[in-house]
Amino acid sequence: MNRLLLVILILLSIYQTYAQIPVFNSNVNDDFKAKSLLFKKLKHKYDFLIAYHVEGITRMKNAKIQIIAVKNKKWRKLTFIYEGKSCLKRRLTSKKIDKSIGNELIANLGKENFWTLENDSINYREIKSKPPVTRKPINDTVFVIGYKPERTLVAIDGGSYYLQMMQGDNLRVYKSNNPDFYFKYYPQFLHIGNFIRSRDAFIDAFGTF
Repeated sequence: MNRLLLVILILLSIYQTYAQIPVFNSNVNDDFKAKSLLFKKLKHKYDFLIAYHVEGITRMKNAKIQIIAVKNKKWRKLTFIYEGKSCLKRRLTSKKIDKSIGNELIANLGKENFWTLENDSINYREIKSKPPVTRKPINDTVFVIGYKPERTLVAIDGGSYYLQMMQGDNLRVYKSNNPDFYFKYYPQFLHIGNFIRSRDAFIDAFGTF
């Protein structure tokens, strides 16, 4: 009996750690917050929320902002309609979701170092060429090894992917332009991969029910 109780306590401890939402800092200033539709509409209404939307040539007039939020350990899925640069027009849905979905999302984001990503690192676009290396002279001959510069890729079409998280007065916004395209050719940019997998974890959680 004591052994069973110990196992239960260990599992509860693991579960609580698994579901823990870390405290994070804003990466935007107060002026940005004042203009943020999400921040103005939902500030302090939830203990934590994460929102996802895409902007692009075909999505500017009518795009959805999908949100997963928690308050008092109760998780919900919200959907807003977003028209251009205007206000959030109306809430389309608000549904309860099982806490296991929220817990799994938080755990997956933690694995991707999501809470501390930087916009610069998720938007790398080229690899700087290495400087030539000069060898020591051998028999009056100097050997120089040169490296060809890497080709710079540019996506002329596509979308800008946004993930935003809000907690109290803190708002953290990530924007990555065409991350899948660039990560395909530059897999060494690991933070772009972190962003992509974080986005996919959100999409999976949002569509779980």
